[in-house]
Amino acid sequence: MKKKDFDLKDLQHTQYYILCKLDEICKKIGVNLVLACGTLLGAIRHDGFIPWDDDIDVLMSDVDFKKLKKYFKKHNNHIDGLFFADYSTDHETIHFLPRIRLDGTCVDEYATDELNINKGIWVDIFVFCDCAKNDKLVEIQKKLLGCIFMILEKYLNRYKRRHNIDFQNTRIYDISESLPEFLRIKLVSLLRAAICLLGSKNDKVFNLCMHTNYRVIPRRFIEELDEHVFETRKFKIPKDYDGYLRLYYGDNYMTPVVSHSHFPLDTVVFPEEVFEKIEEFTNKELA
Repeated sequence: MKKKDFDLKDLQHTQYYILCKLDEICKKIGVNLVLACGTLLGAIRHDGFIPWDDDIDVLMSDVDFKKLKKYFKKHNNHIDGLFFADYSTDHETIHFLPRIRLDGTCVDEYATDELNINKGIWVDIFVFCDCAKNDKLVEIQKKLLGCIFMILEKYLNRYKRRHNIDFQNTRIYDISESLPEFLRIKLVSLLRAAICLLGSKNDKVFNLCMHTNYRVIPRRFIEELDEHVFETRKFKIPKDYDGYLRLYYGDNYMTPVVSHSHFPLDTVVFPEEVFEKIEEFTNKELA
C-alpha cells in the first residue's frame, strides 16, 4: 500500500532503523562502519540527522566491505529484512555504490522505475581501497572506475533512448549493451580488482564508489576512529572529523545551509506490517 502521508521524518526513522541493524551486523563480524558525508555532519552539528537530510551515508575499508559482503552472501544476501544490493546481487542496477535496502519497501528513483531491482529504502556505503602511489597510477584508477560507471549505466542508457533523452555515446556504452549479463558482471569485477591492485599502502585511500570529487582522501579518515552520538546510539566516526568535514564542506561546516529534500517521498510504497515494525522501533528507540 502507498503511505500517502509518508514524510521526511518517516523516511529518517526508516533509514535510522536500517543503520542500527547494519551496525549491529558489522559489530558482530568485526567490521568498522563509519558515519560519512552529511550523516557525519549531522552527528557533529545536531547529534543526529540534519533536519532536512534525506539519506544516510557510511564508509568502510574495502577489506571490511568484502567481509560484510561475504557474510550477507552466506545468508542469501538477506539478513533480518535487509538486502545487500550491489552490481553482483542486483543485476540491473545503475549504481556502483553499494546499498543496504529494507525489504518490503519500494521507492522509484530517477530512471529505475522500469528496472528489475530491489527498490527498498536504503543506506549508502562508500568503500575505500588503497590509493596508487603516484599521480599517473591514480589517473589509471580513476579511468578504470569511469569505465565501470559507463558499463553499469547500460540500463540508464536504455531508459534515455526510450524517453529520447540525449546522452554521450561511447564505445564502452556500446560494448556494455552487447555483453551477456554474466560477462558484464565479470567485467565489472575484473575492473574493480584492477583498481585495488594498483593501490599501495600509503597515507591515502581511493573512493571506489564516487566518480566525481573526493575520490582520494587521507587514510586516517577511515582507520583512526572515535565514537559519537547519532540520534540515540553511538557510532564510529573519523577521529579527525574536523579535517574530514572541512574537506567535504569547507571551514564553515558548522553553519547550517538549508537545502530541500530531493528524495521522491511521493513514490514510496510501504506495507503496513513494515511500517508498524519501524514505528515500534522508533517509539522504543527515539521516545
